[in-house]
Amino acid sequence: MKQYKNRRWLKKQYIKNELSARDIGKMVGCATSTITRWLRRHTIPMRSRSEALKLAVGKPGAQARKVKSLETAYERGDFDKLFRSKTLTKYEKVFALALAKANIPFRCQIRPKSCRYYYDFYIPSLTMFVDVSGHWAHYTPKGMIRDARKAKWAGDRGYTSVVIQNKEIKQYGAEEIIAKKIVQ
Repeated sequence: MKQYKNRRWLKKQYIKNELSARDIGKMVGCATSTITRWLRRHTIPMRSRSEALKLAVGKPGAQARKVKSLETAYERGDFDKLFRSKTLTKYEKVFALALAKANIPFRCQIRPKSCRYYYDFYIPSLTMFVDVSGHWAHYTPKGMIRDARKAKWAGDRGYTSVVIQNKEIKQYGAEEIIAKKIVQ
């Protein structure tokens, strides 16, 4: 009998050892979908995505792998494929890479519920929205009103809102901007 068909063994690996279905699949040489099917058959409670992400972040080397994959994608030019989002600008990509290197978890191109605006980045650990702007639309009267409304919306709900200009990233570097404006 294959190990994953044994309820006790599978529960031990998934619950006690905190292995993901993917890790268990690699261990026994089968697909992740096979493991998830057997988890359901054995009625072993499965983790939500957020629980799984919290476990994955804490594993040794997880952040290093994320940074490496971002760097590789940036060099190959397929950086945008990593995010299910609109296309990122050059400076947004530089900023995302710097956040990953600084070990700061983030989400890209996010539109919160009950908000009609997109923010370039959301940093959950700091409850902070970050916009990287350099486009001319931010400097028109409509753009300035929109940016003020975005900042007000975030502030009214207890979030911090930070705007970073492209020229700041170009002049000082994304790492220094993160140190000054994000992780104060």
